[in-house]
Amino acid sequence: TGKARGTVGSLRVLTEVQAEGEKLDIIQDNHSIGIVVLDENDNVVPSHTPGRDSPEDLVGRNYVEAVKQSPLSEQLMLDMDIVDVLRIARTGKEVTFYGQATERENITHLQLVATKMSNAFGSGDVMITTRDVTVLVSKTIEANEMARLAGRHSRELTSLAELSSFVGFRFEQIYQKYLSITMSLLGSP
Repeated sequence: TGKARGTVGSLRVLTEVQAEGEKLDIIQDNHSIGIVVLDENDNVVPSHTPGRDSPEDLVGRNYVEAVKQSPLSEQLMLDMDIVDVLRIARTGKEVTFYGQATERENITHLQLVATKMSNAFGSGDVMITTRDVTVLVSKTIEANEMARLAGRHSRELTSLAELSSFVGFRFEQIYQKYLSITMSLLGSP
């Protein structure tokens, strides 16, 4: 009797775990964040949804070597050296860095975050998440251009205000002189 209950209990727990796994599958299939998991030797480990998050052609390969070799080195530019990123991440610090991926004519701006994974995976494992921030970068560039133009217009308006105050001041003096001469002419016989 104890075995039957244990088996039923195990099936129930397994079913709950499978249900949670299915929920995780749904989340991972529909999120906009890419995930690459590296083992302690920097080899790409298959993620929960291979082909979507870990590019299949990278699974099993050394990520550092792949990023530094053609064709990936020609398609992906990072603002930090990947070796430094992984070294810092393995100390337990989260590292945010940025990249630009180029495929044909399309440029994608990426925000990447490297973090040390919990001991459930391995002591030296690192997870790198990527997020497409192209729209954010475009909007920032657009806002900077608008601010630059606003600054230029502000300087032009300031110059015009200074000019008009000078011209206005001179005009007032000329007008006063005109009035005084006119009054003197009208007052003389």
